[in-house]
Formats: sequence, C-alpha cells, structure tokens
Amino acid sequence: MLLLIKKTIGAVLLSMILLGFFFLTNPSDLPLAALFVPFLLIYACTFLILREISLLLMKSVKDSYRLWIVGAIAFIPVALLLTLSAGQTDAKDVLLFFLLVILLIFYFSRTNFLK
Repeated sequence: MLLLIKKTIGAVLLSMILLGFFFLTNPSDLPLAALFVPFLLIYACTFLILREISLLLMKSVKDSYRLWIVGAIAFIPVALLLTLSAGQTDAKDVLLFFLLVILLIFYFSRTNFLK
C-alpha cells in the first residue's frame, strides 16, 4: 500500500511539473529540443497511471508483457498530440494509431524475448 502511495505521489508530481511547464513557458521562445519535453512528460504520466491500473486489472499477465502493453497504449495520446500539433490529424489517423497499438501488442505476445 505504501508503494502505491509513493507511485501515486510520483505521478501527481509529474503532472504538476507538466502543468508548470505549460503555464510558465512560451513555445515561441523555446529551443526546438525543449518542445519535446511536454510530450515526454505526457508519456511518462500516462505510462505511470496505466501501469498502476494494469497492476490491478491484469494480475495474471507477466510483468514484462504488461509493461509493453502499457507502453504501447501510453504512446497513443502522445502520437495523437504530435500529429495534432502538426495539423495533420483526422479520424483515420486515430483509427490508424489504435490499429498500430493492437498490432504491437499482438506482435509482442508472439515474441520470445518477453518470456
């Protein structure tokens, strides 16, 4: 239980850092490399939250496989935000990202390096 509280506090702190980054910076003043920081923070927050949910819902699944699933699912909002920021997102892109994640999960379920 204490570990769950520590992980929850970590996810909340990461979210606060992300919000602070959004409110305290101006994207036009940042160098190009710093523009990827919010996307990395969004991925980290989503990954941490989904990892905790997966620990509750998928107890029978091996840890390595569960982390691959969570990592693939956490990629969806980041990929959608990246394409949205480039002005390239429509309904077929959303479906394409979900299909890509399903294919990745299927691929990782068939590989031997997760066993």
